[in-house]
Amino acid sequence: VKARYKVPAWKLVNAQPDVSIPANVIVQISGQKSISTQCFGVFVCANHGEGVARKIVRKASSGSPEASALTHTLYTDDAVCLSAGTAALSDTGASKTETIELPVMPKYALERARLGDIWQVNEATGAWIGIVQSVRISVQIVNNAPKVMQSVEVWRYLGK
Repeated sequence: VKARYKVPAWKLVNAQPDVSIPANVIVQISGQKSISTQCFGVFVCANHGEGVARKIVRKASSGSPEASALTHTLYTDDAVCLSAGTAALSDTGASKTETIELPVMPKYALERARLGDIWQVNEATGAWIGIVQSVRISVQIVNNAPKVMQSVEVWRYLGK
């Protein structure tokens, strides 16, 4: 099982990127913004008697407003509750999902995107950092040679 967030969303701006994408390889980019109430705390608990229950609070905050409580059979350990709570808090506030179309060219260090990787995207207007959420690969034959493209959804945290 892989965590959805290597780092909490609010720390993403200072995270070390796994991959840096230059502007000149991006074929197309488009995005959709999402805005919700920024939450600073969430209650996470198992839905059975053998699990644990924890309130996860973003450091240096009062812990409110709170996101909706989370319950699940697998909440049996503090680390699991922390991961689930961090993901729930990271999903609040303003964000943008960018869809980036670019080639797969290992020869030029453009590998296939991997889920959960942190990307730094260097656009003409400036660089930003996000997390790879999905990857779609397409292959075409162009002039008797394969052309491999990827459409990558990268989630960006915009804050409050």
